[in-house]
Amino acid sequence: MAAKADATNNAWGYALAAFPDGEFGADPIRGTGNGTVMWDTSVHHPAGLLQQPIALTIREGRVVRIEGGSEAQQLIKFIDEFSNGKNDEFDIELSIGFNPKSPLTGMLRTDKKHYGKIHTAIGDDHKDQLHVDGVTRKPTISINGKTIVEDGIIKIPPLDTWMSGR
Repeated sequence: MAAKADATNNAWGYALAAFPDGEFGADPIRGTGNGTVMWDTSVHHPAGLLQQPIALTIREGRVVRIEGGSEAQQLIKFIDEFSNGKNDEFDIELSIGFNPKSPLTGMLRTDKKHYGKIHTAIGDDHKDQLHVDGVTRKPTISINGKTIVEDGIIKIPPLDTWMSGR
């Protein structure tokens, strides 16, 4: 018996991967995120490569401030216009790209898969909030005192050697 090979041909009825492949992620522990995240590559809105970074100030897993130039103002307006209620939950997802051949295009589909980039998100779509992803170009991520990404270089074997000599 033959079966159709399809990303949506599964028990859940939805796609299991978005191409190009090349990211791994986790849901952070809710209510624990603190600091500043700089989206400096691309976001869902406005489209294209960002001209100026968008800074998100995070306190206890919630966005308390969005700052930046005109693109940050466009994002704020977009969230205000299309979100149901508060759209301030930040600790929804954090994914690290590991595909060295995924180009930076200004489109999230490829940008978030690029080696050493991260994408994070605001808005919990399970609570009817508008879900917005953003990409950070050269992040440093430490978990429990262990650095896993430093200035966009992944420090976890075997991914730590993929960009050697490039």
